[in-house]
Amino acid sequence: MRKNWQNLGKLRNSGIEIEVNSQNIKNQHFSWDTNFNLTFQKATIKELPNHNDIEYGDGDMYLHREGESMYTFYLPEWKGVNPDTGLGEFWKDPNDHSKGVVNKYDEAEKGIVGKAIPDVTGGLTNTFRLYDFDLSFLITYQLVAIYSIIRTTSSIMTDSV
Repeated sequence: MRKNWQNLGKLRNSGIEIEVNSQNIKNQHFSWDTNFNLTFQKATIKELPNHNDIEYGDGDMYLHREGESMYTFYLPEWKGVNPDTGLGEFWKDPNDHSKGVVNKYDEAEKGIVGKAIPDVTGGLTNTFRLYDFDLSFLITYQLVAIYSIIRTTSSIMTDSV
């Protein structure tokens, strides 16, 4: 099968990055510098051909929908493990929990359960110098989408009967 890639929709990418550098200590033989950065980013689908949703990826686990993130997870919604049976449970309809739960992944309807792009990412670097030696360490982070990724991973990895 031959694939034909085309730009068919409209996407809006936006964001801001903030960086703060400081020189905490500096003398003849020792220095300590710190760098902190914070990034907010969004990739929102503005328009699709005929305004139709597009499911794609392995098992159609991603969704392109107008107004949603470009990297939206579209999966059955994980409810948790039933303490009485030990089986994993999914909401039958992620938009209407009153319809109950099912134990099989493929019996649950799909819904938007998160996105792959975190709302906030960033890092903190500290560099220490003593004479001709230096030591640096970097801590990175991402916030908000972590919950969605954990929920999605649980949903994918559950082997319910």
